[in-house]
Amino acid sequence: MSRKSILFASMIVLFGATASSQSSSVTGIVTDPSGAVVAWATVTLTNAGTGLQWTMLTTDKGYYSIPLLKAGTYRLAVQAAGFKVSQLPVLALEVSQTVRQDFQLEIGELTQQVNV
Repeated sequence: MSRKSILFASMIVLFGATASSQSSSVTGIVTDPSGAVVAWATVTLTNAGTGLQWTMLTTDKGYYSIPLLKAGTYRLAVQAAGFKVSQLPVLALEVSQTVRQDFQLEIGELTQQVNV
């Protein structure tokens, strides 16, 4: 392998490590009022500055994880059939931070909303 190839490969590895070490993430678990997990709940994270959204479903064990986020201010909402929508209106992420935000949903209709 030539010196240029080695240098180029090293730069890619270093840049990738730097980029991933600067990203943040949000993780948590969604439960019902009894503490039982809520599988397949919809979790929506919205960047307050740009409006960019990430939407995912919780796992069969109620967990969610949204990785590779930039530092900034976000809104987080969770909804599931038979439960009220639960929202966290302000979630501030710092560089290289993992925030755990669990939700305990309340029984109700989807049109009802609860702010955390």
